[in-house]
Amino acid sequence: MPASQIKLTKALQQLKTKKLLLLSLNTPGYHQAHPFILKYLTEKSKGIYISFNKQYFEIQSIIEKTGIDKDKVYCIDAISKKDKNLPKGCYCLNSPESLTELSIVLTNLLKEGYEFIFFDSLSSLLIYNDLETVERFVHYLTGKMKYLQVKGVFIILNDTKSRDLIQVISPFFDAHIDLTK
Repeated sequence: MPASQIKLTKALQQLKTKKLLLLSLNTPGYHQAHPFILKYLTEKSKGIYISFNKQYFEIQSIIEKTGIDKDKVYCIDAISKKDKNLPKGCYCLNSPESLTELSIVLTNLLKEGYEFIFFDSLSSLLIYNDLETVERFVHYLTGKMKYLQVKGVFIILNDTKSRDLIQVISPFFDAHIDLTK
């Protein structure tokens, strides 16, 4: 197992004692980490995958290639257009700016017994929303997750714009793990 996967596995093992993890990744490492994280999360539970940078069909391809049971992952796609032909287990937001809609959909899904949220990625959320809006939304979402005792892994890239966000939101998480070093 490569050193990066060992480091990532150790980070994810913290979910045993901590509910919410913020993982900082470099852009090149993101592409290897992303499927690994999803596979790890779905080994023992089912959850919600929120994507602000991949379309549903890309996510499904990753799920298939990684050998994940597709029934263990409900996808919320923030960038595709609404499509009536989407299969069960997927929801497309009206737009990436529709954070109220996202909140409502998540609340309804969490009532159905999903055990984790995998948020990919906060950096992409910053493309569509200003810093203050993202800060408020992450504060709201992490508070709701703690109240409902739902585990979560949030990815943020190590870029200039995201560093400002990390400083403000890190306290909302049980652990911020910087995998860029």
